[in-house]
Amino acid sequence: MTTDSLRQSSHEARRLRATLALLRKIVGHDLRSPLQAVSGCADLLAYSTGGQPDARRLSHHLRQSSGRLLVMMEGARVLVDDVGPPMTWGPVSLSDWLPADLARGLLPPVEGDATLLRRALEALVDNARQHGAEPVRVSLTVEGGEAALAVSDAGPGVSDHQRDAIFRPFVSMTGGRGLGLTRARRALEDHGGSLTLDAGEPSTTFVARWPLEAPWFEPGGG
Repeated sequence: MTTDSLRQSSHEARRLRATLALLRKIVGHDLRSPLQAVSGCADLLAYSTGGQPDARRLSHHLRQSSGRLLVMMEGARVLVDDVGPPMTWGPVSLSDWLPADLARGLLPPVEGDATLLRRALEALVDNARQHGAEPVRVSLTVEGGEAALAVSDAGPGVSDHQRDAIFRPFVSMTGGRGLGLTRARRALEDHGGSLTLDAGEPSTTFVARWPLEAPWFEPGGG
């Protein structure tokens, strides 16, 4: 890499950090105050109209919508924070982060960013337990320079119309923030890999795949 390229990369990194800092401020503070004011006005509306049915319904809708937006804002802040730290590539033992009841033998060692891979593993296990059914199974294979982590459960599965939606941010089937699978997929894409849903009803299997060499590695390069 030339000196000019290094300077440009450093400049772009500074621009990214400044943009992320601004987004954190907007999402964490600037938007929160007016939303809280909307919620307060909704309470005042219900009180000032003496609890009339139409006003009560409108007040409830305003409180519900502003509450949902606050949850989405917190989720957006989490997604922004995910972008910040640089990746660190090295040996990873996913067995260290498996719940005790799932650690039925050591998973083979892999390479990658420990923080991102742990995030993906925990999100997939949590998703299987919250939306699926026991038994939850975890397996990891390493072959041809690629790792494949599979997390499956014996739940009702995912319907066809939900298969794409479950990876989108803020989509939740249980009223949560709906970020687990979004963050897991991003973690795998940062590795130059993928996260896919390999099975439909009546069971669910998510498979995370990523190369064992860093995506920026250039064979024969210096």
